[in-house]
Amino acid sequence: MQYNFDEIIDRTGTSCVKWDFVEQFLEAKDVLSMWVADMDFRTPDFITDAVKKRADHEIFGLGGEGFQRMNVACPRSIVEEAMQ
Repeated sequence: MQYNFDEIIDRTGTSCVKWDFVEQFLEAKDVLSMWVADMDFRTPDFITDAVKKRADHEIFGLGGEGFQRMNVACPRSIVEEAMQ
């Protein structure tokens, strides 16, 4: 499978801490965020497909044998809005 590491993905306006809150956290406007844990590459299709397949189950809890933890973050306001 090939990945396009040259594709520019603009993540501003997506509640991305790396870009949308950099001024708040670093108190500077002209900073180039270079975080290793939050890279600006599109997620490979096989990963998004697996996440969608698991989400279709509609039951989210701890798994059984072979369980692996996956951390997913979402702004609280979005969760609260979805629960209304």
